[in-house]
Amino acid sequence: MRQCGGLHGHGVVGEDGTVYLPKEHCEQPWLSISKDEGVTWSHVKVADDVAIFGPDPSVDVDKKGNIYYVYLNEMRMPNLVVSKNGGKSWSKPMMFAAPGLTETVHGTVDAGKPGSVAMAYYGTNDVSGKIDKREYPLTVAWDGFITMSDNVLDAKPVFYSGTVNDPSDPLTRGECGPRRCQDAVDFIDVVIGPDGIPYASLADSCTIPCEGAKTQFAAIVGAMVYGPKLR
Repeated sequence: MRQCGGLHGHGVVGEDGTVYLPKEHCEQPWLSISKDEGVTWSHVKVADDVAIFGPDPSVDVDKKGNIYYVYLNEMRMPNLVVSKNGGKSWSKPMMFAAPGLTETVHGTVDAGKPGSVAMAYYGTNDVSGKIDKREYPLTVAWDGFITMSDNVLDAKPVFYSGTVNDPSDPLTRGECGPRRCQDAVDFIDVVIGPDGIPYASLADSCTIPCEGAKTQFAAIVGAMVYGPKLR
């Protein structure tokens, strides 16, 4: 593989001990897989798509070995691809952003029972047009989002989305990403709890530039309390 930087997303380990390490490599979404604790690796491209340079992709695997991989495409929108056979083949990319969003950053995924996933990310609907022509004044507000589904292995999965924060109090304003998001950097995670509810943690960096903000700098945690249980 060509040398295009060494940064990668967080690795995970499956029920059988297989290690999965996601990476945006030369603006392509790749996954490295090791079945011998990192002694040897296989590398697979998970989609014939652009994975923009900057945000780390995310991966998780359920107890049946289904692999779920999230990356941002060239339009800075989050996509999910799924493999049911250990990475040999992959589904078509599924864009899962909440309706109305025009740009996102820092998508991350957690798997629950087979076919059930939760994703967290920052998003805005305050920008439009070609990516390289967009401007990000302080009127551009970014919120935190959770999107989840309990049937992503089906042909036509259903996604449920909601904001983590009150949209009247955004998590940041101005330019966010694609590599880092101001003081929020890339601090974000999502975990499906034992109760089947997805919980997301994000950084609220809406400080002085965010007029009317309720906090200066803080962590924020939100949960999707409505919808299907993911465990």
